[in-house]
Amino acid sequence: MKNFQSRKQKTIKPKLGQHFLFDETILNKIVDAGEVRRSDVILEIGPGKGDLTQKLAMRARKVVAVELDRDLARELERKFKPFRAVVIIPDDIIKFSIFNFKFANDYKVIGNIPFYITGKILRKFTASKKRPKMMVLLVQKEVAKRVCARPGKMSVLTVAVQTFGSPEIVDYVSRDKFSPPPAVDSAILRIRMYPHSELASELRWYNRRGFLRVTAEEMDNKEAEFFRLIKIGFASPRKQIHNNLKNGYLLTDEEVTSWLKAVGVKRTARAQELSVKDWIKLLETQKSG
Repeated sequence: MKNFQSRKQKTIKPKLGQHFLFDETILNKIVDAGEVRRSDVILEIGPGKGDLTQKLAMRARKVVAVELDRDLARELERKFKPFRAVVIIPDDIIKFSIFNFKFANDYKVIGNIPFYITGKILRKFTASKKRPKMMVLLVQKEVAKRVCARPGKMSVLTVAVQTFGSPEIVDYVSRDKFSPPPAVDSAILRIRMYPHSELASELRWYNRRGFLRVTAEEMDNKEAEFFRLIKIGFASPRKQIHNNLKNGYLLTDEEVTSWLKAVGVKRTARAQELSVKDWIKLLETQKSG
């Protein structure tokens, strides 16, 4: 494979929040973290100059690389033109629809993503009807820690991700491994997606054979209620959850106290102390105002 050294490439300057990873060891760690095999189809976010793309293409069956920067996308198309396993898509990953591709039921998401859209990317793919089986993303170190937090340090993002998968930090990456270097250090975040969400499992939406017991509409409505509950619970993170639920649902003190007691949550607890299962229990015993 030819090196990415054309004159035009040299004139391309980083924009759109890009920080190009050049360290070979870290690039290999990302591919290893994705457990990339010859049977895999990879959706790569932000291929940039194609260094990670090249390594993925050497192991995977197919790599679909989505790049927002049109100049970089053109360079990537020229670089990978001889390789049928690599498809370059000049598009915004947030607007990109996986439903247009045959791999939508079985794929992995891997990429070095711009920090400013990390939350949007995580929400897009974890909550998607066509979730990947795994995500491996190079993200801001503090965001990775927040995604992997345990009760006591939970956030809306933490609950949202952990409802659909199990996150872990594979390794930390110092800022000097990028060009240009970002202002903060990064981390390789791996999320193994559950076959069914925690919500689906706890509410028993599937029987033992894997068939749905409820309609798609019922699932959508329940998920919408669930995330509305979480947003209300975290409305004022410093306040006790009792106050947030009372104000959000227009309930009396007695109603909220009874609601929390029914699921074993202390009246003085704050939202960040609750686990995903606590939120699901709250949903199931929810009282309307």
